[in-house]
Amino acid sequence: MVDNRNSPNRENHHQVVWLTGSANGVGKHLTNCFYQKGYAIVASDIEIATLESVAKEFDWNLDNVLLLELNITDQNAWETALEKVVTRFGRIDIMFNIAGYVRPGFLMETPPEELKKHIDINLVGTMIGSQFVAKQMLTQGSGHIINIASLAAIGPVPGLGFYSAAKFGLRGYSLALAHELAEKNIAVSVIYPDLIKTRMFDLQLNYPKESALVFTGHKPLTVKDIEKSVFNTVLTKRPMEVLLPTHRGFLARFSGLFPEIAYHIGLKIRKKGEEKIIQKAKKVKR
Repeated sequence: MVDNRNSPNRENHHQVVWLTGSANGVGKHLTNCFYQKGYAIVASDIEIATLESVAKEFDWNLDNVLLLELNITDQNAWETALEKVVTRFGRIDIMFNIAGYVRPGFLMETPPEELKKHIDINLVGTMIGSQFVAKQMLTQGSGHIINIASLAAIGPVPGLGFYSAAKFGLRGYSLALAHELAEKNIAVSVIYPDLIKTRMFDLQLNYPKESALVFTGHKPLTVKDIEKSVFNTVLTKRPMEVLLPTHRGFLARFSGLFPEIAYHIGLKIRKKGEEKIIQKAKKVKR
């Protein structure tokens, strides 16, 4: 238990937001952003010890925060977690599915167990959680489910085949759910970010050939870029889809619509991305 006197802005005290992946990266940053803006927080992660350290790092007042250990691939864990959330706060206004997994690798060189891990974490876990939470929101008569996908869900990325497949599935599921819930005052939004400077960014530096296309952009997004989009666009306008950044989103859509043309363009720019990774990796090692 964290005993502190940190007092965030309470303007949104009536809003309850539940986030997965709160212990690291985007999830960690956004969880603290919501806390500082006065939301009631459900912070969940499979790495509960790390999450507890995050709570201490940010000096969260646990009167306003519920910390939950959650394996998103476990249906029973979701059910138990949902009961705890409703018992504690009575409702869920925003569900933010952020937890994800990536391990670069060409499809012919990647073991089958990696396929299951990518699908379970990036797709199945979010599907299970969204359905549980959507049922709660239906009883409330309102809510907003936000799923983090990737531009790899719009245009496939060779070298990240399993990840692309899982995120393609997440896009299809999320949009179908959005259509089903739209007339019930429940919005479903999907955010498709390009490469973000987090732990996943650091991991991909070790895979220059596999991650080459991902690094062909001008510069990676930051967690603050995601924050800006969430609070300025996603929560206010509740769009079904948000592509970040817009120009890379356009390229991803082009790639998805014209895969043969995208293949030939990719052959020309992969080398650029690979060289960029090698340069960045050298700087990290210094």
